[in-house]
Amino acid sequence: MLYTLKIKLYPTAEQRTAILETMERFNAACNFISNFAFEHKIFSKIKIQQKIYYQVREQFKLSSQMVVRAIGKVSESYSNKETRTTLHQFKPHGAIVYDQRNLTVKTMDTVFF
Repeated sequence: MLYTLKIKLYPTAEQRTAILETMERFNAACNFISNFAFEHKIFSKIKIQQKIYYQVREQFKLSSQMVVRAIGKVSESYSNKETRTTLHQFKPHGAIVYDQRNLTVKTMDTVFF
């Protein structure tokens, strides 16, 4: 069973900076992936991952699962054939896609990234 949680974070100043830096790297990676996908007309998640996974991981210093989720976010944005005619760009503080591999809710007051 999947759950959707709406949570409000109360990070320290240091944690806030780290979260924002992660968001910026994640979305910069999405823009890099989107440029690659659009330029090469490759929109399949698997094919994109086969071509640039290691390059994205090294260049943007993201965890393995974050790179996979960034590729998925881009691929899903191009899922409709009509949307493939324009390059998709992502805002620096746009959403990060979390799943059970990169975010864990241990208790209602403890979250691990």
